[in-house]
Amino acid sequence: MISNRRAFIGLGGNEGDRPTILRHAMRSLDRLSPGLRCSPVFESHPLGRQRQPNFLNAVVEMWWKGSAYSLLTALQAIERRLGRRRMVRWSSRPVDLDLLLLDGHICCDGSLTIPHPSIARRPFVLRPLLSLDSRVRSPVTGRRYARYLCLVPSRGMRRLDTSGWTS
Repeated sequence: MISNRRAFIGLGGNEGDRPTILRHAMRSLDRLSPGLRCSPVFESHPLGRQRQPNFLNAVVEMWWKGSAYSLLTALQAIERRLGRRRMVRWSSRPVDLDLLLLDGHICCDGSLTIPHPSIARRPFVLRPLLSLDSRVRSPVTGRRYARYLCLVPSRGMRRLDTSGWTS
C-alpha cells in the first residue's frame, strides 16, 4: 500500500474568468486531498505565443495516497471538467494543472516526467512553490530550487491580492 506522499501541483490559466476557474481548480484539488495549502496567486506574461492574455499562477501542496499516474489522471480529469482542450502547445487555456513534484519520486517516460522539467526555469512556478516551502529540493540534483530564483527573470510578474476572493 502506498502511504501519503507530498505533492506540489502548479495551477495556471489565461482564458475566461481566470480567478473563478482557478478557485474551482483549487476546490477540486481540495476534494482530492482535503486540507491542501495554496500559495499566493501571481499574474504573469505568457511564454511562447505572446499574443494572448496574461496567466494567473499558483502552486498547491497536497497529500496523495495513489500512484503518480493516478494523480496525473485526476489532474487531467479536473482540467477537462473546467474546459481544457489540448490542441496547440503554448496556447491560451482556461486551466493547466502540472504535477511538479511528488515527494522524492523521479519518473521520466512518454506520459509523465517528475520532477517537472521546467520548474527551475519558470519564475511563475518557482515563486509560488518557494512560498510554500523555501527549502524544497530537486529529487534529481538535490539542489534547492531557491538557488534558481535569482537566475530567472520575473519581469511582468505580480502577486495578486486575493483577500477579496470568496471560496
